[in-house]
Amino acid sequence: MTTANETAATNWLALGQYFAIKRQFPQARATYQRVIDTYTNPTDKPYREQALRALRDLDILNPPTPTTNP
Repeated sequence: MTTANETAATNWLALGQYFAIKRQFPQARATYQRVIDTYTNPTDKPYREQALRALRDLDILNPPTPTTNP
């Protein structure tokens, strides 16, 4: 049986995937970053790793634009 914490992490990952499918890349990035920042317990490592992989995949689908200073 999963804990409420595991269910919440899974739901956040699903939301990130939804945003990516809908091509709402900034929202997807923010959602995956939230998983990384929020779920810091050792038992949450699989969720953080999945979010990191998703962020790398988003960088392939929609590379971040480089910022330049004038």
